[in-house]
Amino acid sequence: MAKKRKYPKEPKRSASLETWRNYRDKVKEVDKYNAELEKRKKEKERVIADAKRLKKR
Repeated sequence: MAKKRKYPKEPKRSASLETWRNYRDKVKEVDKYNAELEKRKKEKERVIADAKRLKKR
């Protein structure tokens, strides 16, 4: 499986408003990517469990 992404480096407190908005957007992208990885991982585990259950019949 792919590795989770890390958050980008936070800008300085004195950075412009636009910089902080860009940072927020990047953090949202990382959260979205990591959530998708977790979703795929859980789906894979569910399919594996399903296959094992069918095999036991």
